[in-house]
Amino acid sequence: MRYFDPRSFQVTTPGIRIPASYVTQGRLAAVLRRDTADAITRLGDPPASDLRGGPMPPDDTAERRHHLRQLHDLVTQVNMHGTDRHARVRALRAFYEQALGDFDGLLSRLPNRTLSMGSRQRWLDDPYAALRTYADDEGLW
Repeated sequence: MRYFDPRSFQVTTPGIRIPASYVTQGRLAAVLRRDTADAITRLGDPPASDLRGGPMPPDDTAERRHHLRQLHDLVTQVNMHGTDRHARVRALRAFYEQALGDFDGLLSRLPNRTLSMGSRQRWLDDPYAALRTYADDEGLW
């Protein structure tokens, strides 16, 4: 969750900068800054909770538990297919494709600079491309 990201703690002229707070958006496969999570919530859609995977964590301790729950739920969803590699890839592929659609919808609805294509690249496009490369090489796509 980037809690140990050295860029989170930067020495500046006045001193050490306070790290940003992050919130896992489970259905987006992303960990986004809390201000971005708040902007998603302000869209007024009940699906904001669905995208996040539950209510907004009130603090960083609750966020860590929320993040682990999102990871656990996704691993459980993939593992329910046992050793069937085709089914496991299909489940993960469906997850990423849903996330890509949801992410694109948010990009079009949120104010500029709230959410970026760079975030989409880092959190979705790159992992999805890695899954595809693996699945193609293994004949599972």
